Amino acid sequence: MFFRNRIGASVLFLVFAHVAVFPSSATPASKTPAQGAKTISIKKTASPKDNTVSAKNKTPSSSGKTKCWFFMQTNKIFGDCDVYACPQGLKITFSNQKWANLAKPPDWDLFVFNPKAKVYCRMPLKDWRARKLGMSFVRNLKPVGKEETIAGMRTKIYDAKPLDQERRSTRIFMVENLGLPRQVSVILCGNDAIPEMKGVPFRVQHYGGDAAGKTIETHVAKEVHVPAGFFDVPSGFRLVKKPEDVITGGISDIIEEMAR
Repeated sequence: MFFRNRIGASVLFLVFAHVAVFPSSATPASKTPAQGAKTISIKKTASPKDNTVSAKNKTPSSSGKTKCWFFMQTNKIFGDCDVYACPQGLKITFSNQKWANLAKPPDWDLFVFNPKAKVYCRMPLKDWRARKLGMSFVRNLKPVGKEETIAGMRTKIYDAKPLDQERRSTRIFMVENLGLPRQVSVILCGNDAIPEMKGVPFRVQHYGGDAAGKTIETHVAKEVHVPAGFFDVPSGFRLVKKPEDVITGGISDIIEEMAR
């Protein structure tokens, strides 16, 4: 119960870190509407069909499309999600339609959208405190020296001990050397409530007591083509400053789910 309450409290902190208050100057580049006037639009992205491509060529194709990694994951913290990641950007769409994340170079600011309320917030990645959240769950990360295949990809395994003194432990499975920017790892590790690590978390497994079970599991991993502009900030959403304007209708469900 102690660990479960710790998770619930930390998730609350993580969600508020996601939607921290942003300055009015954070309106997306090339879109400068009067505050609260013009909106921006996002569509739910369907999972791509099986168009796996070779990992040898990660540059945009001649057809104008971009090759990126696609991961279909179960996420017990924020909900099941589809992740699209490449040097040109990161997009995360959640199946519960309560959240959507977007980030892209050069600044990699993190955009958090509420698809139902049609509002969004923006945060500089350097101010994204959620990336520190994982330190409250695990410590003493050490490579196990073993590998395991998950969704057809070889993962490097790390073991960690929690901060509380109870007999619980965490095992993290990472896929490294995907050619992804560090900023992608920062965001994905933060979403998965683990410390910043190299690569992409494919599985987070907890052992012992109420903590037993997987909080992250990857079911599909492949490279796909996405259309030009896929990582652009969409239109149809209104920029807001108040965190509650983004998290309304979502935070209570998340806390209740984590408390089960």
